[in-house]
Amino acid sequence: MEASLPVTREDRNMVQEGRVEFWYSNGWWLVEAAYTSPDLVKGLVYNYMTIPGGVRRLLAGEPLTTLPKPTSAIRLEAHVAPTPYPRPYENALFVAWLALCPQPDLGEIGPGRLQWCDWEVSPEYRCVEFEVDRRDCEPGGAWVCGLKLRYNETGLDASGKVVRLAPPRDRGYLAMEYEVQETVRDGQLVRPQSAVLRRFVPRLGARKADELRVALDAWFRVVRWERWNQGTPSWRLRPAEVVARDWRFWRTRGEEPLIYPVRDDIWEPVSSPRLQEMAGFLPVKRVPGTPAYRRWVVILALTAMSGAGLWYLVRTSRNRPGCS
Repeated sequence: MEASLPVTREDRNMVQEGRVEFWYSNGWWLVEAAYTSPDLVKGLVYNYMTIPGGVRRLLAGEPLTTLPKPTSAIRLEAHVAPTPYPRPYENALFVAWLALCPQPDLGEIGPGRLQWCDWEVSPEYRCVEFEVDRRDCEPGGAWVCGLKLRYNETGLDASGKVVRLAPPRDRGYLAMEYEVQETVRDGQLVRPQSAVLRRFVPRLGARKADELRVALDAWFRVVRWERWNQGTPSWRLRPAEVVARDWRFWRTRGEEPLIYPVRDDIWEPVSSPRLQEMAGFLPVKRVPGTPAYRRWVVILALTAMSGAGLWYLVRTSRNRPGCS
């Protein structure tokens, strides 16, 4: 699937445009957004893919770095988060994923409630809960056609005690609204053709919950649909090797991600013995031929050589004529 992605940010008076491609097969998905304007973001490419126990994100392109070709060996940094969805605040990519992913996992934690976590921010602001009103395109259907998120903010005083904020934040307000504007029928299925996502914040000096302004307006329209026959995919970010910053172990490692290389975008589950060993959950196995074994051999050899050299110096000093 290929779609266009205009995004308007009121706070910056800037319109961002780009294109997105989305792949899906049996619960696996990949979504990639490439920005084409303005110059501030032109050439940036975001790429998310579901992996065992989470999602991984790649970011490349001008003005950050040179966009790698599919065969490039440039080592990008991949962020891995233990969430089933892309980062919600990358709005253009997120609205496309929300509209096009069948039966998306939104992080719902109970009836009418969901939690979104952003692993790019500090822990105290990482996870936010919303009241949610969700509407599918058809009863029991695969796609979401409507979503409203209501945010109930809380504040902390200097002692860490929860305090009630000033209106309208004290009773909550509409933080995000997503709506499918057009649908098409594909056989027995009804799927989105275009959709819009808006984010709201209270107006300056607002006293009521409905005194809001649109902070962001993102919409997309499908340009082309085609069946994926499991051939060679055509997404742009396919580096040969990346450096992973993996937060899937956060419950046991805390705020420190596990950092390790990954080749060919092939990701292991957290139960992998190799990852468990690197994370410190399994004892490190040392066998002859490993770097640690070779280090001990070198150290012992150097020790023996040092002893022989010392013995030689002692012998020569004893045989040397003394000064009179």
